[in-house]
Amino acid sequence: MNKTSTNYKEPLEGVLAQATAALRNTVPAAGPANELDEKVVQTLERLAAEQSRRLVFWPAGWVRRSAEVLAGMAAVALIAAGVTWLIFAPAPSLAAETFKQGAAAMSDIRSLYIQARVRTRDTENFEHVTSVHDFQHLQIIKDFSDPPRWRMEKPGRVVVMDGQHAILWIPSEKIASRHGPNSGVVEWYRSLLDPKQLLEYEWKEATRQGSAVTMTRGRDAQGQEQIILTVEATAQGDYSQSDYGRNGSIQSSDNRRVYRFDAHDLRLEGLEIYMHTPDGDVLVFQTQQIQYDKEVDPDLFTLKLPEDAIWFEDPTQKLADQPQTPEEMAKLFFDALSREDWPAVQKFIPMTQVPAFIRDFGGLKLISVGEAFKSGLYAGYFVPCEFELRNGERRKCNLAVRNDNPAQRWVWDGGLPDIE
Repeated sequence: MNKTSTNYKEPLEGVLAQATAALRNTVPAAGPANELDEKVVQTLERLAAEQSRRLVFWPAGWVRRSAEVLAGMAAVALIAAGVTWLIFAPAPSLAAETFKQGAAAMSDIRSLYIQARVRTRDTENFEHVTSVHDFQHLQIIKDFSDPPRWRMEKPGRVVVMDGQHAILWIPSEKIASRHGPNSGVVEWYRSLLDPKQLLEYEWKEATRQGSAVTMTRGRDAQGQEQIILTVEATAQGDYSQSDYGRNGSIQSSDNRRVYRFDAHDLRLEGLEIYMHTPDGDVLVFQTQQIQYDKEVDPDLFTLKLPEDAIWFEDPTQKLADQPQTPEEMAKLFFDALSREDWPAVQKFIPMTQVPAFIRDFGGLKLISVGEAFKSGLYAGYFVPCEFELRNGERRKCNLAVRNDNPAQRWVWDGGLPDIE
């Protein structure tokens, strides 16, 4: 190989200056002392000088690799200087190699068990997470057989994937729904069901959504090395018409997700999620135990439902007098409730029967229906409504309605308030 006559010192010094400045700017305000320890910079400069002597024999394209080289040298410098609190983002090639190694290391996982706590309500769906509710227990169990099977459960709801379908069961209302194996019935939690791809998935999603993401190395309480992935995410969806529903889920909130992976096999060891609120950051999700390759009872992936279970069913036929707008649907729906005309109510309820909690609204008096609006990631509309219950109590709600079904019929999808 011929030596190049290019002056390598000048570009190297420029990259080194940028790296040093970046390191100084990355120091947390609450970090030790007030600035990056000079021995870090000195170590980095020494390593750069040593590396530059090797670069004399590189081909002319070596400059393009200097950022990756210096990123590695920066990590070595930090370790040599004993600084472990500095956060930096890895070069894309380093991240890609980490993902590749992790997928290979986890290819033999047989089962997954996660016990966690999450701020939610037992009457709400899995997606519902807020900063104001008390913690509820959440359990995830997955068997990586072919086809894979899994179970997710919290107070009031359970979803079981038997290898073909995911069945949601709400025992208090005897309501069930059937979904495909790749449906979003558990919403954001679905990412936790595939630990083999979780690290790469979060990295790519954060990049796609424009979130800030960093990958660092640290140690757990027992001194074991970990890779820590931190995602600073912004609320997803369109809130230009209204902020209704914001901070009602992980995806609809500004949040920080902190993943901890074993540094050797990249198995998930812990996850904490903090929701950013005007009053400060609030912990809304935290894993308490994660285990791999436990024996799993196959009966966990089967649900025995009662014969009188009420099933969700998407309407397949259009109505002769089908409402054309969300507001019109809301008026007809409440009118049917006021008359306790249950066959008429069922036209707007995508279920095999009208459940008991809907019948509790029978005899109400509709007061007003406002203009429908969209918010967040919800595919349908919210319709502001006010009504008077049979007992004289006035209530307001944003009725959730949608028409993305085969018949394109406007149907109720939630939003009724809790009543005694």
